[in-house]
Amino acid sequence: MKLLRCHIDNFGRLSDFSMEFSEGINTIIEENGWGKTTLAAFLKVMLYGPDAHKETGAYDKERGIYRPWQGGTYGGTLDFEAGGSSYRISRTLGRTEKTDEFHIYDLSTMLESDDYTSNVGMELFDLDSASFKRSIYIGQNDCGCTSTDGINAKLGNLAENTNDINNYESACSKINAALNHLSPNRATGSIKRRRQIIEQLSAEIRHLEPSDGEYAAMQAICDAKQKEKDRLTQLRADYVQSLQKASRESAQSEKRAQYESLTADITLAREKCLEYAGQFPSGVPSEDDIRTLTGTVRQMAETDASIRNLRADEESIKEYDRLGESFKDGAPDKDLVEDYIRRQQELSGKKDALASDLQKKEQLQQELFNDDENEYKSEKTLPPSGTIIGTILILAAIAGLAASFMMRMFMPNVAIARYAPAIGLILAGVLCVISSVCFQKGKNQDAERAEESKRLKEEKNRIDIEKQEPIMRLAESIENLEQEIKHDEEDIEEFLLKYNRKASSDQVVPILYMLSNETERYNRLGRQIQKLNEAEAGRKTLQSQVDAFAQRYSLQLDGDISSRLTDIQTKATEYRIANQTYEQALLKKQQFEAQNDMKKLLSENGGTQSVEEINARIGETDAAIEELREELDYNRRGLDALQQKIDRRTEKEDELRRNQALQEEELFRYDILECTGKYLQEAKESFTARYMAPISEAFSKYFGMLLDDAGEEWQIDANIRFMIRREGQMRQTQMLSEGYQDLIGICMRLALADAMYQGEKPFMIFDDPFVNLDDSKVEAGKRLLADISGEYQIIYFTCHGSRVP
Repeated sequence: MKLLRCHIDNFGRLSDFSMEFSEGINTIIEENGWGKTTLAAFLKVMLYGPDAHKETGAYDKERGIYRPWQGGTYGGTLDFEAGGSSYRISRTLGRTEKTDEFHIYDLSTMLESDDYTSNVGMELFDLDSASFKRSIYIGQNDCGCTSTDGINAKLGNLAENTNDINNYESACSKINAALNHLSPNRATGSIKRRRQIIEQLSAEIRHLEPSDGEYAAMQAICDAKQKEKDRLTQLRADYVQSLQKASRESAQSEKRAQYESLTADITLAREKCLEYAGQFPSGVPSEDDIRTLTGTVRQMAETDASIRNLRADEESIKEYDRLGESFKDGAPDKDLVEDYIRRQQELSGKKDALASDLQKKEQLQQELFNDDENEYKSEKTLPPSGTIIGTILILAAIAGLAASFMMRMFMPNVAIARYAPAIGLILAGVLCVISSVCFQKGKNQDAERAEESKRLKEEKNRIDIEKQEPIMRLAESIENLEQEIKHDEEDIEEFLLKYNRKASSDQVVPILYMLSNETERYNRLGRQIQKLNEAEAGRKTLQSQVDAFAQRYSLQLDGDISSRLTDIQTKATEYRIANQTYEQALLKKQQFEAQNDMKKLLSENGGTQSVEEINARIGETDAAIEELREELDYNRRGLDALQQKIDRRTEKEDELRRNQALQEEELFRYDILECTGKYLQEAKESFTARYMAPISEAFSKYFGMLLDDAGEEWQIDANIRFMIRREGQMRQTQMLSEGYQDLIGICMRLALADAMYQGEKPFMIFDDPFVNLDDSKVEAGKRLLADISGEYQIIYFTCHGSRVP
């Protein structure tokens, strides 16, 4: 199965975006924030639809996370090939799953196909969405590999009937939940809680044993006290009749009492006002001032929270200070760093061009030197033929003359010898004449040769000049290239030294990329620190407003300001209520004085002695009745308590029997559940052990490809959990570094893919999985991708050129 192309109408920040996919590795290298993870999520959503549940750590469900930033149609299309046919998925997402639209078309006819449903991912891979993201979809910083029911089902070739294995985790979860609920050892277990209840009920029953004689004695006491209370009650009624008669005679006394009560109310209200006013030496704050200050305090709390969040990452602040040492004169512009990266990359081309020009120049100079050698050899010619012949004739004349004289000297008897000298002279003269002619001819030949040589030299000079021209042009080009290379190298070296960087020529580009990343990190941290400074400045402004309020009303606002402010608001409200009460008391007193003749009322003798005596007797009688009532209530409560003991003992005994029966039933259920979980685990391990060999074999292959020395001792159990020997013990991957965990997770994902898909291979999505690996592991990872791209179509996302395979 492979992807052909996709088109995004709107998905997250991507809009009207298309991409073609080819065989092997499809690399998408873009900067951070471009939307690489969004594109990977789009491919998954086209196959499975958006996840309905909320991912751990996500601020919203997947449907909400990728809702288009710019609005418009939410969705797109995805073309793929599977089983020898090509299809196009079209999904448009709405607010809910019910409003989604899904269509799938056969690309050969462009007619809607019923080969697949909206759950096309499950039908293609035999994996649900969660299992897809734990196997052939490798996300950034999410390389870990854990077994799921879907993966176990696929590995066991049970994809056509997955109910048993797919429900294993659900069944185990329910069994464990039930065991935890029943547990006799956990504090929250119903068996343990009920055991405590049974022990408590047994103890309570032992203490609920009242005496029947005690109950009868208490009943007799109650009856006697009730009779005495009835007698005193009748006596009091007689006193009350006498009091009513005396009260009619002292109405004025009641009015005086009422006036005294009003006066007392005013005094009490005034004291209350003075008490509260004393807590506000500079006046009581108004409700508006308190409301404004409450908002200020709330803003202070929010600002403090922001400051704590901005200060939380001390390592970032240290990193900012460290980077600040390199950027004393300011961080470089990102575009400037990228320009230097481009220039450094162009240097390689210039150096190649320089080497080529030097080679061409050397070749042309060698050809010119060879031509000069040939010319020099051609100039070494014999003298002219006339000169040679003339020289030979002169030599012959001399030889003949010498021979004639020798003949005359040594052969005097020979007749011709007497004439030999004369003949020799004649012959020598003739030869001399002929030789002179030959010499003249030789001179003419020399002149012609000189003229020809001059012409040839001029022609040679012209040709040499023509041959020198390309050499001179090359020399000029070489000089310019050497100057450009030297200038660029010095400029780049000066730029790096400006930021305390120094690197060999083959390390300049990585150093520049590192400088670019540090610049971006420095600027981002600078913005964070700026926000911190702004928050602290805002905090000081808010604090000054609080201090101004405290100074204005002479109040102390330290410690928990919110609690202190609440206390001030409460006391201010109480003061206003007390002041209102005081004003109302004054008004009532004024109304009473207006309605009565106060001079006459205050001058009269208030009341008679008989009323006071009656009131005293009524008081004594009331006290006696109250004492009897309290004793009677006490005794009746004792009776009720004894009766409640009897009733409660009966209830506790019934409750104890019910709990004992439930305890026996739940203990039996607990034993059954324990056995069920044990046998279910054994069955699952037996089932999964069947595919451990191919997974281990594939993992070993990929583990060896990523590590130069893969001879470490490791093991994979039936739950696809990886362990490796460290310091003499087998340890889980959580004990290892993040890079090593990612390396193991990638190998395990690939091993699972090999084991699950032994026929038609699926595509695989890699969302920058090598981000935590060191340089050597990254290189091994790139080779690994190149190796598996022969079997799998790879969709590879990265933000850095060093991780491009």
